[in-house]
Amino acid sequence: MGLIFCSQANSVMCTIISAFGGVFLVILGFLYQAEVDELVEGKPDKVPSDPQAVGHACFMAAALYLILFLISLCQAHLNSRAALATRGFSGI
Repeated sequence: MGLIFCSQANSVMCTIISAFGGVFLVILGFLYQAEVDELVEGKPDKVPSDPQAVGHACFMAAALYLILFLISLCQAHLNSRAALATRGFSGI
């Protein structure tokens, strides 16, 4: 299995973290796109000058998290298949 480059535990952990991170960034992106008062109003040096651009950046980061999610999911699947192959049919 030459495509496996991380362990089962690491791939599962990255899958879970990237799923939650992607959902969080999509929600944050929608909130910035809608220009929610709590995010776009306040002290001039503490709020973004262009909330639409911040929302777009959140969506781009969520897309990267989706790519990481898919890679990690494939790694978890490959690791589980490799574990089954090494166990073989010892239970029969």
